[in-house]
Amino acid sequence: MAPAKYSGLIAGTLWMIGASAFFALTYVTVRELAQSMSVFTLVFIRCVFGILVLVPWLLRNGGGALKTRRWKIYAIRAVTTYTGMVTFFYGLRTVELADANAIQFTGPFFTVILLQIFVGERVGLDRWIAICFGFAGALLIVRPGFEVVVPAMLGIVYTAFAYGASNAATRALSTTEDKNAVVFYMFAMMLPLSIGPAVLDWTTPGLSDLPLLGFFLLIGYLSIHCVTRAYVHAPAAALTPAYYAQLPMVSAMAYAFYGEVPDTLTWIGAAVICVSGYWIARGARAER
Repeated sequence: MAPAKYSGLIAGTLWMIGASAFFALTYVTVRELAQSMSVFTLVFIRCVFGILVLVPWLLRNGGGALKTRRWKIYAIRAVTTYTGMVTFFYGLRTVELADANAIQFTGPFFTVILLQIFVGERVGLDRWIAICFGFAGALLIVRPGFEVVVPAMLGIVYTAFAYGASNAATRALSTTEDKNAVVFYMFAMMLPLSIGPAVLDWTTPGLSDLPLLGFFLLIGYLSIHCVTRAYVHAPAAALTPAYYAQLPMVSAMAYAFYGEVPDTLTWIGAAVICVSGYWIARGARAER
């Protein structure tokens, strides 16, 4: 490997490990905040913060930076992202964190399937096999028919689908749209969706909630920033193992804070999902 590529891989891996750490911290902060605050309130606040972060960019570039003709795709992405975020925050109240984290790793499988259906992006036989193995891994974690599948667990499964759909829409938009505009519209179009439910189920954050709420908003921004920087330095396939470092991080935090210990089937299912996800990312890189 050339020195420049090697240094880029190291830099990208470090950025992705940082992103994984922030993602892992999100699981704990959401669970804590959701005990005293409505999930609808949390989602609304996150939307407002996401818009405020991008206001300086909008002021520099003007309204012309937001011109688009792809409103339908933006609208679909807003609905899937909003509903996925609500069910994710709801599920984290009760679902074991390692289980929730492992199930979220199936999101890229949904992305590949939806891109095949709606965009016509080619999916080879080996990637279909990897997708099937990945979903088999998810079934090992959810275990339908062997245990009672609670609504919170189904919510986490739906979140994986919704985020997969959102990522597919984002990939389709990125071919023609400004990247900052893509992020801005996500929060701007989620905001009207979030207002009604937040008003009906509003929870005013207490003084004791404010430090953790501020931390939650900060790590949400830092995780996106780290992922973006990671992909600048290295391709997705090379960074996939660092992305999956979330699982041991989440498991360690779940044990430290809640005494949760993932069982054997969770680890096996997660391993199957991670290997399948890496194979799909590797195949996508080879096709470019």
